[in-house]
Amino acid sequence: AHLIITPLENFYSDEQIQLSINQQLRDVWNNSFDGNGNGDPDGVVDEDTILFAINLLGDYDRSSLVDLRILLLYSRIGGMKL
Repeated sequence: AHLIITPLENFYSDEQIQLSINQQLRDVWNNSFDGNGNGDPDGVVDEDTILFAINLLGDYDRSSLVDLRILLLYSRIGGMKL
């Protein structure tokens, strides 16, 4: 299964995103979200939260810095010429 989310606004570099899922999420057969995977929508115990961050463009080592040395290394690996 997969979920496609289309945000109303763009995400920005170094932004923290929190996605909260509850039983209002339904599948194509109108079954509620079963977050604990026991086959029964149990209410609050089925709610889940996913946290993720948007990296800075060029921050390949996730240090919150765009390091020219690492940028050059990844560009060589990817076959890019800078």
